Amino acid sequence: MDIIFNCIFRGLLFLWILSLYLDVFIYDSNNTLNSFKVSFVEATHSLNGVIKYPRDYPNSSIVNSIGDREFIKPFGDFAKYRFVTLRNKMQVFLVSNPNYNNSFVTMGVRVGSYMDPKEMSGLSTLLKDVLMADESEVEDQDKFINYLLDNNGLYEDKINYLNTEYTFTIQSKKLENALKLFSNLFKFPKFKETTVQNQINHSELFKRSDNDKEYKLENLLNTLATQYKGQNETFFSHYEYLKQLNNKDDNLYLELVKFYKENYSANLMVLCIISDDSLDKLESYAVKLFTDIPNLNQTWINSYDIFYGNNHPYSNLTQKIIEMKSIDSDINELSIFFPIDNQDGNWRYKFANYISFLLTSSGNHDLRSKLISRGWVTKFTTEVRKNSNGVTNFVIMIQLPHKGDNNILRILEALFSTFEVIRIYPMDDLIWEHIRVATEVTFQNKLSLKGKMRASDITQTYMDTGCSPEKVLQAPFSMSYVDYVEFHKFLDFFIPKNMFLVLSNSKFSKSGSSLLLSNNSLYEGIWGSIARHFRIFGMSIGNLFIKKKVGIFPFFNIQPYIHTEYLVDEIPERIINNLSDITDSPAKKLLKIELGPDFLGNLDLTLHTVNITKQDHPILLSDILAKYISIEEKVGKNSSEYDSIKSGNLTAIDISPFASNIYYMPSGSRNPYIYAKINFDFEKVDLDIKNIKFSNIPRLIVLNYLFQHAFYAYIRPVLRDYIILNEYKTIYDINTMKLGIRFDIFEYSSAFPNIFNELVKSLANPHDFIKSSYISLAKRDFKLMIQKLANQSSKHISISIISQVLSKDPLTFDMLIKEERSIKYIDILEYVMVLLKYASLKGIVIGNCTPIQVNYYLNRFSTLLNNNIYTTNPGITEHLKYIGPTKSKIINMMYLPSSHHFTYVFEKSKYGSNQVNVILQLGPNNVENNAINALIKQIEFHEAFVQYVSNNSSYITLFDYSSIYASSICTYNFVFMSNVYNIKEIVNIIQGFFDKFLVELSPLVELKKYKKAKYSTIANLSNFERQTLGAMKLHYVPIIENNSPVNWQKMETSYLEKLSQDEFLEVWKKFINSPRLMVAIQIDNINNKSMKEISEFTPPGYRKLTNNSELFDLFKDRQYN
Repeated sequence: MDIIFNCIFRGLLFLWILSLYLDVFIYDSNNTLNSFKVSFVEATHSLNGVIKYPRDYPNSSIVNSIGDREFIKPFGDFAKYRFVTLRNKMQVFLVSNPNYNNSFVTMGVRVGSYMDPKEMSGLSTLLKDVLMADESEVEDQDKFINYLLDNNGLYEDKINYLNTEYTFTIQSKKLENALKLFSNLFKFPKFKETTVQNQINHSELFKRSDNDKEYKLENLLNTLATQYKGQNETFFSHYEYLKQLNNKDDNLYLELVKFYKENYSANLMVLCIISDDSLDKLESYAVKLFTDIPNLNQTWINSYDIFYGNNHPYSNLTQKIIEMKSIDSDINELSIFFPIDNQDGNWRYKFANYISFLLTSSGNHDLRSKLISRGWVTKFTTEVRKNSNGVTNFVIMIQLPHKGDNNILRILEALFSTFEVIRIYPMDDLIWEHIRVATEVTFQNKLSLKGKMRASDITQTYMDTGCSPEKVLQAPFSMSYVDYVEFHKFLDFFIPKNMFLVLSNSKFSKSGSSLLLSNNSLYEGIWGSIARHFRIFGMSIGNLFIKKKVGIFPFFNIQPYIHTEYLVDEIPERIINNLSDITDSPAKKLLKIELGPDFLGNLDLTLHTVNITKQDHPILLSDILAKYISIEEKVGKNSSEYDSIKSGNLTAIDISPFASNIYYMPSGSRNPYIYAKINFDFEKVDLDIKNIKFSNIPRLIVLNYLFQHAFYAYIRPVLRDYIILNEYKTIYDINTMKLGIRFDIFEYSSAFPNIFNELVKSLANPHDFIKSSYISLAKRDFKLMIQKLANQSSKHISISIISQVLSKDPLTFDMLIKEERSIKYIDILEYVMVLLKYASLKGIVIGNCTPIQVNYYLNRFSTLLNNNIYTTNPGITEHLKYIGPTKSKIINMMYLPSSHHFTYVFEKSKYGSNQVNVILQLGPNNVENNAINALIKQIEFHEAFVQYVSNNSSYITLFDYSSIYASSICTYNFVFMSNVYNIKEIVNIIQGFFDKFLVELSPLVELKKYKKAKYSTIANLSNFERQTLGAMKLHYVPIIENNSPVNWQKMETSYLEKLSQDEFLEVWKKFINSPRLMVAIQIDNINNKSMKEISEFTPPGYRKLTNNSELFDLFKDRQYN
């Protein structure tokens, strides 16, 4: 019997072990590339989702759970997920992700402005602010917001029609205590009447402090929209209404408490915690800290239920064009809106995201690429925008070039013709699968950039879509199957009669309808052009007899709460009809737009960095390769460690000489892209070369411009997106340019080698692109660029003047024009030959590639160009001379006589807004000054200025930012702009503002505000993901352009952490007494007497320059910094 029992036991044990093996095998298989092709099965989902595989817990705090294996994950996502429902019916997402160095938490509550009592619109918004503000009865050590600030945390909240979100970030080791304080705000909320009053008064600050264009636009559209419950009232009109109630002694405080108790129920709450802690640990926090939040078993409200069957609130705006004035003279934007009736939660966004992909991301033959290549637009993006009022719009946002609004009709014709291409394209399952895979990868990569918002994304998706928990990662964009009938029905939203336009600019020369009727058309021939000009002439005559009034051009309406000037006009019926009749022919035959599998390129998504050591910042490739050689010699070629780095037969001689100038960083584990941002430029040449006047900087600038543009014209169109031409918006941009060319390649790693090779091969044959046809085009572009610079707006004139006043070698347009006229074909060819011989690579490569692969690409570059890099021959450096303009020093005003520490420059302009720039020089570019600059950026200058100018904030605005001028001097910049006040009036406002806030005992640097600014700065420096786009954006400018140490983040963070308030006050004293350059630009639209008075004006305490070289003349015998 014992033998039989023993055999049975052994058999059961074997089966148990086998089952574990199979589980692991199945799990690993589900996380490969094939996970893209999993067939999803949609189900009808309730709010609580489909709960699967409940686990037994030692207590009854967990009702049910979904484990990690049930979550449908995107490609390369190796985080661990769990979903639990607590005893009080609160739903919790837990994410354990080792790629995060902080923890992220979002509490979503299904309570929004729709729930506001009819007579107290805005109560939910007030509650959101009071809930986090009223900690006056709590001990200091228990105050949540203070705890976050003291531990490098960040907090933000937002509210929309149906939901409220509370999000914070904290160091993982402080997570438990932060969660405890956070949960107490919901378990034991403490409200005081004084806090309610303070928040209402404080709302006046927010009322006028928001300069976000999208926010202003939404408020304007809501004002114009069809009446829904509270729909036409902006956030701030709610506050105004509540303030009136409060002043009438209505018991707002009691209503607020009642609203909280009736609506903030645990079963309406969704919590998401993301951390590098284990799932079990995160689950214990949720159980211990959030189970006691009261559950009132409230019924949740779905926006689909509210809006289904109703007209879209923007339906009365269709077939209209709205002109909205902007203070910023550089804004020239067109937004195309398509209202989308609310769909079932499982379908609401998905088709629109797929259409976005077809318009903008389907390769070099998509609509976006074609419009940019023709020069009709400078930027083209799409977005499925869910407004705070709970409705959805598909929005195309377009940046137009200067005076580019004459191509709006062509853009619309190209757009609707492309929609026709999409309608008739024979979509099959294979093509749709290609689109689905590429869309998923693109969407996930965008999400990875958000860092701290990842928790918010999960919470918001779950509340918005009503999906089951395990599908929350794919619910916004990925469909389990394709219903082509539904897809074509969805395309019916994208018709001219369901469109309205918003045009944003600082000035308008005609009404919206007149603008469209005067536009060029894709179909227009000679006779059409003649007819159009006669039509324009007729409209001009007709406008003379129209009685002018507010709401009819040129007299703009004003939105009452954000003081936005706007006009609404009808899109002419003939244009709507012509757009409705358009076919696919213009898109196919004129623009050569193509769809199909070919546009997706190579989708080999193999991950190369799984075994590569993760880095917090880019490191010199030569240093990394040296370690690889060391590993090879130490462990031998047969070891597993050697296999993991795959170094081949790497030796010191194989390391590219470029490796000492290229920085490398692997991407996060789920990223299939490479991002290479590389400059191919030179600063030194052999002095024996006599053909080129290397001491003539203007000549070099023109030669480099002509080379870049000739090469760009020659290269295949599909490769042009990877070449970054120098931008010349101001003379400062010219004076600080690099001599050479820059490659900016963001692609799948499998496509990168072919792209890189073709670019280099083309560059290696200058005789192919230095030809008369390409040079003629380049010279034409150069003349147009100079002409554009000569007619700059006030914004760009200001920057140019700063450059001319502070630079050692100021350039002039005459210098550049003179050189362009004298340059011949052979001069450009000789310049390019020298560039190819002596230039070197410098840049950063981040993403899905190993250091060995990058080294191979660099060696390939050198081989193809036959480049004699000077760094390979140290002996040659003594024969080299610096030739580039980028080393041009700027004047450190601290070394000027004290009489010139506060300097004033005045200039006139024909275009733009009246503008005053105030530049404070903090000192040389170093870690300490950069950290202080980042800290000062967090000080609430803008909010204080809005408060200071009170009701006049719509007439003058402030933009403040930090910069490193010419990679040399750290500066802080205040830019004041107005279309109403003249320069003298603006300067008086500035002086009053500075006298109140830029003083030693400024209210802006009191202890509480200092701590908030300090810890927000540290948190911003610390919170980032190691993903491709985000890492490049973070590191490229500091390391490559400003020559900061690779660990600049850590150094700046360490400096700030040790900085006490007393030490900061000393720094603040130095800041407010820093040398200042004030540059004032007055628009020449006033009478001669007023202009004379303004021209002769000098601000008190400033010295007015007599000419732009005055500072340099004083400085030339002094020390350069």
